[in-house]
Amino acid sequence: MTLSLISQFYEGNELATMMGFQSTVQNLGSSVLSFAVSYLIIFGWHATFLIYAIALPVMILFGAVVPNIDRQKGHATSEEQQSEPQTTKQRVNLPVIAISVLTFFVYVFFMVVTVQLSSLFAAQHIGSASQAAAVLGGLTLVSMLFSLFYGKLFKWIGSVILPLGLFLMTIGFLLLSRMTAMAGVTAGVVIIGIGFAFTIPYIYTMVNVKAPKGSENLASSIMLIMTNAGVFLSPTVVNALSGMFGHSGPVSAMVVCVSGLLVLAIVTAVVVATQFRGGRAVTPEK
Repeated sequence: MTLSLISQFYEGNELATMMGFQSTVQNLGSSVLSFAVSYLIIFGWHATFLIYAIALPVMILFGAVVPNIDRQKGHATSEEQQSEPQTTKQRVNLPVIAISVLTFFVYVFFMVVTVQLSSLFAAQHIGSASQAAAVLGGLTLVSMLFSLFYGKLFKWIGSVILPLGLFLMTIGFLLLSRMTAMAGVTAGVVIIGIGFAFTIPYIYTMVNVKAPKGSENLASSIMLIMTNAGVFLSPTVVNALSGMFGHSGPVSAMVVCVSGLLVLAIVTAVVVATQFRGGRAVTPEK
């Protein structure tokens, strides 16, 4: 819902900037609420459900700040109301399907760093589980900070930001698969965070821009379903791919991510290059 609302009120470079802000606030909210849950659990597991009370001030702010689109546009005349269809049949097109599939695989590979980093620390004798958790905290912080600059970078390089983000994630996972020292692994996680901060806001932007008119909510819903599917199926998919080559363990999982993200980066780079040759705009203007 948030994604489709942003696309209704903003467009062009401003839309890209707002998607970057949305990603930043999402990461910040996830970190703050996770900390709040860790405090509430002191009062019993029932108390952790109080975290959902955050929805109340959000609802109040939403009602007070977000403008009413119908009132902004004014009341249509009776003839206009009769000529306009009462309902719009929502549908999806090929770009929405392609972006949703891309989202699925991005999250399949990205989630490996959050799930397997502790195991990698243990297998490579890098450090303890608490040190791995600290590095993951840095991943969230880096993604949050660089999402703030997403809009400005997108204004400079346009659609190139997508393959750039995927290539950065590829390099980060390559470092994780090769390095056995804390500094090298931390650098890899930071690079993954930067690449993720460039990739996800672009995907969120384009799924609304490329959706058929009036079908933004459906497109966003499909993409979010694929996001959750990618998060849920990440261990299954990556372990299956590792098993196809007769390997297992965290290092093998990182290698699978390197290969998968590299394929995604090359494919998206080809698509972007084709857009440039075709003379099509690379900014998300509707």
